[in-house]
Amino acid sequence: MLSPPPRSAAPVPAQLPVDLGVFTGRRAEIAELSSALGDAAHAPVVGITGLGGTGKTALAVHVAHTLRPRFPDGQLFADLGDFRDPADPLEVLGRFLRAVGVARLPASLDERAALWRTTVSGRRLLIVLDAASSGEQVRPLLPAAPSCAVVLTGPRRITDLPGIPWLRLGVLQPEDALHLLAAISGTRRVFAEREAARRLVQACSYQPLSVHVAAARLDARPSWTIDQILAQLHDDLRRPVVMHEDCKIVDKPFREAQARMDTFHRNAFHLAAVPDCGRLDAEMAAALLDLPVDEVTAVMEALVDAHVVETGENGAYHFLGLVKAFARRQALDGLGHEHCQQALHRLLRHCLTSRNVVGEEDLRAILDQITDLPDALADMVPLSLP
Repeated sequence: MLSPPPRSAAPVPAQLPVDLGVFTGRRAEIAELSSALGDAAHAPVVGITGLGGTGKTALAVHVAHTLRPRFPDGQLFADLGDFRDPADPLEVLGRFLRAVGVARLPASLDERAALWRTTVSGRRLLIVLDAASSGEQVRPLLPAAPSCAVVLTGPRRITDLPGIPWLRLGVLQPEDALHLLAAISGTRRVFAEREAARRLVQACSYQPLSVHVAAARLDARPSWTIDQILAQLHDDLRRPVVMHEDCKIVDKPFREAQARMDTFHRNAFHLAAVPDCGRLDAEMAAALLDLPVDEVTAVMEALVDAHVVETGENGAYHFLGLVKAFARRQALDGLGHEHCQQALHRLLRHCLTSRNVVGEEDLRAILDQITDLPDALADMVPLSLP
C-alpha cells in the first residue's frame, strides 16, 4: 500500500473564490446540488453545464460556500482552463497536494493521482473544478474517499465520466433577474421604473452576465432613464456600434460556443437564427437548412447540447433573444444576404405548403424579412396576408 510522505504543517486550504455579494435566485438548483453533495455512500461528484454567462462558476462557488461547514478539512479550487488551453492535471495535482501539506511530489501523473487519493483518504474536503473539458483531464483529480465531494463545471457534459449527474443551468427566472438588476444598480432606481426594468432584463434574455452588463451601463449613465438604456440595447442587438465594449462582453460566451463547433454546425447555428418566427420544428428547420429531416434533427440536437439552442413543446426549437441576435449577425456577415434570403424562401415555401399549421404571426414575420418575394411564392401567399 502506498503511504504518503510526512506532511509539513499546512493551514486548512480555503481556496474558494469570493462568493458574489449580489448572488440572486437559483433556489431549486442550490437545493438539488446540496442534496447530491450530501450523499455519504460514496464520494459524490456533480456537474453543472450550460451556456457561458449563465453563472455556472458563480453557482458552484456559492453552493461550495454554503456547504463549507460540512467540509472542515478544507476547500480546493482549480480553474481548468478551456478547450483551447486546458490545464494540465499533473500541475493541478501538484497544487492540490501542496495545499494539503505534501512537500515532495512524484514526477508522474499516475503517482501523483495515487498519492492524492491516499493523502485525502479520511479527510472531508470539497473540491471545485471549474471549466472542465474532458474526462482525461478530470479523472486523476477525483478523490476516492466518500468523505470528499467534487463540483464540476463545464461547457458540455463530459460523457466519459459515467455516473455523474449534470445540472443544465439555464437563465434566471424573470423576477430573479429583476432583483439581480436591483441588487447591482440599487432598488430605488430600478423599482422606480419597474416596468421598464422588467423590459430591460427581458431584453437581456434573463442571462446573469447580460444583466450585470446592463447594470454597469445604468451605473455609468446615472442621468439616463432605464428606457433610454433599453433603446440603446435594442440598437445594439440589431447592429452593435454604440456599446461595442459591452457587446464584446455579452457576445463572448456565444463566440466561445461557436468556436467549439465545426464549420457545418457553425453555419447551421447561424442560419437557423435568421427567421423571426418564434419556434422551429424539425420540418421547418429542414427546409431552412436544406437538409433531410432526420439529418437536421441530429444537427439541431447537437446545437442544443452546445447550449445555443433551446427545446420547447413538441420538440420544437427556439433561441434566447441575445443568442439569436448574435447568430443572425454572424449569418449576415459570414453567409451573406443572398444566402439568408434563399433560406427564407425555402422556409416560406414549406410553411405555405406544409400540412402542419404555421401560425399567422410567424408567417407574417417571415414574409416581412423577405426583400424580394419571387412571383411563384407571392402567388401562394393567402390574400389575408400582406
